[in-house]
Amino acid sequence: MSANTSTPTSGTTAVPTHNRTAVVDGHTVFYREAGDPSLPTLVLLHGFPTSSHMFRRLIEELKDAYHLIAPDHIGFGFSDAPSVEKFAYSFDRLTEITHLGLPVQPRPLPRVPGVLPHAPAADPDHLGRARQDLRRRRRPRLPA
Repeated sequence: MSANTSTPTSGTTAVPTHNRTAVVDGHTVFYREAGDPSLPTLVLLHGFPTSSHMFRRLIEELKDAYHLIAPDHIGFGFSDAPSVEKFAYSFDRLTEITHLGLPVQPRPLPRVPGVLPHAPAADPDHLGRARQDLRRRRRPRLPA
């Protein structure tokens, strides 16, 4: 794995969001990264058929309080999209490539749909605080 690019995407905020890439087994994996790496890390994994772009507003909301990483799986978003003859498109292979391309290595914690947390040993309760932050930041829905 090797990181080879970093482009800030927000020029007016104190905490920029960076577009980065990593090369894993010859495949380029794109990911968005924001926030201070010393803060609790949340890895935002997109579903199918979407990309890290779906998290752009959430990243802006949470990047002051968390270190956020949102990768694009191989074949999605700005990551490489090799042909099926050159890449085994399986959940295991996509997970392996995406996992190796991350700047942090997540460890298993309780599942939250769409979010894979990475908890520093010094702060194991950050997932509960992340849930509270998300609930507090939800905007009320307007009546139909």
